[in-house]
Amino acid sequence: MTGLHAPYAVAWSDGGTPFVPDDDVLYVADTGMNRVVAYSIGDHGARMIASIGTLGAGTGGFAGPMAIAVGHANGANTADVYVADAHNQRIVQLHLASGGFQWLGSTRVDADVITSLDTDHWGNVYASAPQQGLVRKFNASLEPVAELRDSLARPRAFSVPFSIVTDHRDGSMHRTGQPNAVSVEQWADESGVRLWNLGVSIDGLSVAGGDAPSAHFMLTDPSSLTLETDDAASGRVLAHRALGSFAAGVHDVAITADDLRGIAHDADVTLRLGATSNYTGGATATALATFHASGTGVLLPAKPLLVGGAPNPMRGSTLLTFGLPLNPNGRVTLSIMDPGGRRIRTFPRAFAPGTNQVVWDGTDDAGRPVQPGVYFCRLEVGSASWSRRVTVVR
Repeated sequence: MTGLHAPYAVAWSDGGTPFVPDDDVLYVADTGMNRVVAYSIGDHGARMIASIGTLGAGTGGFAGPMAIAVGHANGANTADVYVADAHNQRIVQLHLASGGFQWLGSTRVDADVITSLDTDHWGNVYASAPQQGLVRKFNASLEPVAELRDSLARPRAFSVPFSIVTDHRDGSMHRTGQPNAVSVEQWADESGVRLWNLGVSIDGLSVAGGDAPSAHFMLTDPSSLTLETDDAASGRVLAHRALGSFAAGVHDVAITADDLRGIAHDADVTLRLGATSNYTGGATATALATFHASGTGVLLPAKPLLVGGAPNPMRGSTLLTFGLPLNPNGRVTLSIMDPGGRRIRTFPRAFAPGTNQVVWDGTDDAGRPVQPGVYFCRLEVGSASWSRRVTVVR
């Protein structure tokens, strides 16, 4: 292949048809030219079919593309391409169409450099950040869904294996991503290569009240969900229903009148959300939230509940959400703290029982924009407090 200048990484695509070689594509992160190049691969060899990029920080620009991966959907490759743009500290999503590359968007990452990208069976994206000692997980639309930090030692690569499965009943074959991954870390006595299980978790489950209450949560993998409501005092099941399959990401599910049928006039309700990963023999997870159902049908938290900010990471602003019970025990304060524990922003207002939401525009009490980095949203009710991390990117 001619015309490349310091290529740094490559990714191969099956073109969406795993067992048809004529539509295979090779993608190259050509770091020296700050561009991404696509080559068709066939009997004729490699032929350039598209390229995108020039030195820059806006749409169509790169500043050191260093890692690249191709999207997946149910095991086969899609036409989406993910590129780690080092000096711009972002991951870019491209789409290869008949007319060339389309720029779909990007997401900022607070990492010095992303050294590898990979995608799983469902198209979730894994980005290795050795300087931060973590692997970040995004869904196919580049919404952050999870982080892997546990004792990782400068992870340079994170790879999801695929296998070919043959159905002996009809001879059909398909490529399947496994619910496992391999990390390559700093080589030392206690680190090197490790095998991980790709489980599923439900994070940040909360209930927003009002005339149309709903459950709000983050799902880390495509899963089949169930929702159950119980009388918290007796444990009696009020309702149980299957919700169907959900993709990784943030979701809201309506709580219906049938979910609360048979509850007393004023009682605590336990909401139990269950998830079963869509991988064959996949892992399961359960999350619980307890709320107060009043005679008016409004759901109130049984105790203070801090949901956190959305979006997170935030660029311009984020919506901070928390819930208060009918009778909060003490003064209620919502603040933003810096990593050193200093209070930099306080929201002086009266808060009511139920769901409360406050917009933080990324400024301190003096109106000055804060620096990019990790901050903490802190809810204080009397002598008790709760914190959630909020990441600011610019």
